[in-house]
Amino acid sequence: MPINTSDWLTVEEVCEILNVKEKTIKNRCYKGDFIYKVETKNNVKQMFIRSSSLPNKKDKQENLAKQNYSEAPVWSKFQADKYMNIIKACGNLKGQNLQDFIILWNCDNPNNITSYSSIIRMRKRYNESGICGLLSRHGNNSGRTIVKDEYYDYFKKLYLVEGAPSSLSCWDLTLGYAIKTFGIDKSNFPSCRSFIRRLEREIPKQSIYLARYGQSAWNRKYGNYIERDYSNITCGKVWVSDHAQIDVACMTKDGNVVFPWVTAWRDYKSGKWLGWILQTGHPNSDLIFQSFYYAVENYGLPQDVIIDNGKDYRSKDFAGGRKAVKIDSNNAKTTYPFLCNISFVSLIALP
Repeated sequence: MPINTSDWLTVEEVCEILNVKEKTIKNRCYKGDFIYKVETKNNVKQMFIRSSSLPNKKDKQENLAKQNYSEAPVWSKFQADKYMNIIKACGNLKGQNLQDFIILWNCDNPNNITSYSSIIRMRKRYNESGICGLLSRHGNNSGRTIVKDEYYDYFKKLYLVEGAPSSLSCWDLTLGYAIKTFGIDKSNFPSCRSFIRRLEREIPKQSIYLARYGQSAWNRKYGNYIERDYSNITCGKVWVSDHAQIDVACMTKDGNVVFPWVTAWRDYKSGKWLGWILQTGHPNSDLIFQSFYYAVENYGLPQDVIIDNGKDYRSKDFAGGRKAVKIDSNNAKTTYPFLCNISFVSLIALP
């Protein structure tokens, strides 16, 4: 198939336009950043890149050439002033002479450092467009997209579903839809990366994550939380406790394979384990009593304990069955036999 030079560019031409190496261009093609095709001529494979998939540099250069330097914003003129001084100072230096100049410049101007590639790039812009070519171009391409709404809406319905299908599989299905419905040619279809760029620009990152991974995963990653203040807590004064099943398979005397549970009391400030019990059955209040006894036997009584809202911990025998209860040895009721002689606050944390 003959190549239309107005639509397709060689890798060398793209390197000249974007001022990058050939390897970089090919890697970006393989990643889906550009639309490309490979043709064989005289047993030699040659890659061609569709010009419409490249950043529209010509339009930006024309707009910049028409823009008056005096009307440019301060942040844009800052870069132009910086490189105008550098270009005048280095003249036409090249190679090692230019590298030596850069070392001296960076030492004398630590707030305006530069590099060899930046000077070469800015020198080329200055020769083509004058000082307007040195203006910062950040945001010039903001909001532009080559992805049509009908393609984008179809891709979005496929991509924003639980199960997190890959972007490439959604792009393949969207391509098939476009070919079947609109008769479009694959070479004129936007790349996968173009769809993702538009999606990430229009939909918040948290919303994308929620749609693809579900509420539970979203809550673990993005859910609101309040950080605890440890600054006023003394080691040994506050304890926390909970059950946890260990992800290690063990064999009992009867030959059964089980995953044991641990019930532990830990110091809130230091994280040190104070008392614990390993067992293969289900956790219960008796194990809480026993592990608490081990901790108290070695380290004494705490001032406060923080426990979760599980029924084992909010039992009457241990915490009074309420979300917060003050246990006082002077007026403790006989309904709290385990804590009747202990004076501390038991707080049950809400989930």
